[in-house]
Amino acid sequence: MLASLRKYRNYRLYFAGQIVSYSGSWMQDTALPWLVLQLTHSPFQVGLLVFCRYGPFLVGGLWGGKAFARRRVARLRAAHAARAALTAR
Repeated sequence: MLASLRKYRNYRLYFAGQIVSYSGSWMQDTALPWLVLQLTHSPFQVGLLVFCRYGPFLVGGLWGGKAFARRRVARLRAAHAARAALTAR
């Protein structure tokens, strides 16, 4: 990975962008519950916020893992990779 960072400019830009993006997500994951707690003084409201924010991922992940066969998922990944390769500049 580090050799790729030195060799390819686009990969460095992508890597730096991911660092900025994840840092922003982590700040938002910290700030939103803190804001709700400051405004409402209710741990229940904070829990409701976290449930509303991450509940769909839990439900979708459980359903997705149960509903799709591994072979179908592999085909979908290959199709999306091909689409991405064909549409990339």
